[in-house]
Amino acid sequence: DLTAALVTASATNGVSLAAPNQTVQFNAAPGEIWGTRVSPLTDPVYAGDRGGDYGLIGVQTAWDYIRGSGMDLGPVQVGVVDSGLWGGSTEFDGGTHVEFTDPSAKLATPAQETNADGTRSPDPSGGHGSGVNVLIGGTPPSNGGPAGVASVLSDNLTISNTNLWAAQYGTPYTAAEPNPADPTIAEDPNAPGKSYQFADLVAIMSQVNAGSTVINMSWGPSDYTKVNPTIPKIYRAFYERMLQEHPNVLFVATAGNDGRSMSGSQRYPGGFNLPNMVTVGNVNNDGTINESSNTAGPDFEVSLFAPGDQAVRGYDPVTGEIKNTYGGTSMATPQVTATAALLRSLNKDLTAAQIKQIITRTAVNKDGTMI
Repeated sequence: DLTAALVTASATNGVSLAAPNQTVQFNAAPGEIWGTRVSPLTDPVYAGDRGGDYGLIGVQTAWDYIRGSGMDLGPVQVGVVDSGLWGGSTEFDGGTHVEFTDPSAKLATPAQETNADGTRSPDPSGGHGSGVNVLIGGTPPSNGGPAGVASVLSDNLTISNTNLWAAQYGTPYTAAEPNPADPTIAEDPNAPGKSYQFADLVAIMSQVNAGSTVINMSWGPSDYTKVNPTIPKIYRAFYERMLQEHPNVLFVATAGNDGRSMSGSQRYPGGFNLPNMVTVGNVNNDGTINESSNTAGPDFEVSLFAPGDQAVRGYDPVTGEIKNTYGGTSMATPQVTATAALLRSLNKDLTAAQIKQIITRTAVNKDGTMI
């Protein structure tokens, strides 16, 4: 009957074509998405299990939420007090701005590293500070490479570098006239009237003065057993003053790689139970605490952990060598720094204390339960 009706309709004057009413459907099975995700994390440097650290902390999910939310992103400046950034790195050609508080922070050549056979060769990451920069905001160009946790911010992100090992910071502390206006000068509690300026604090303060509101410090004393217990007290006093004078500045530091329950009298610049200080330990990609990572101890806080040991922090496009081993707490810390930068970009009015609260209260155990 339908066929006969179509023939009759087609023969009607003024009708060109006649066809039955039919339904259409999507060309995919229910719940299936066709195509390949375009993301920096599909780059070959993250092949195999090399992207396991980003998978553990949910980097792609965070990027998807930020892009899909339609929220406006504001500018944010992150300070890195470290060994400097290799100027030849191509990992910042895609958006992130890079600045330097002093010329020595821009390295002319990559750092050298010792190979298993004793020879020396350029570090594919460019060096310790370069790796920290990449994990925070690396935005590689079309030729590929590692991307930072905060790379989704693109040109809203600025990373400012200070070279802690520059000549002006070479002496740990020097005698100085008392100056209540200068937070880098502290009085010797064992010798009233004698004051010293602490070079590390001068370096950190240079980032505060430069406008950085999240500051990464992936370093610490070379031998915790030889730390004068007064030194951590001086650092604590510095952060307490920063909390009063710069409440929007968050300091993010390493827990250290001594593999022990650390004491607050034996380590700096982190470990302080303060609203503006986050101290980061190191977990493996399966969420278990790495055996080299320090953990909380007497008067020493480890705020949370991030996966640092297998974090991809460098890539040599000529040799194909990928730097993603033995990162320790140094490379766990910038992942948390970058997370704080994302929050700062999403809401410029957040204080350091509020950012720390959000990060620590939304962290989860390896089984997915809330801490």
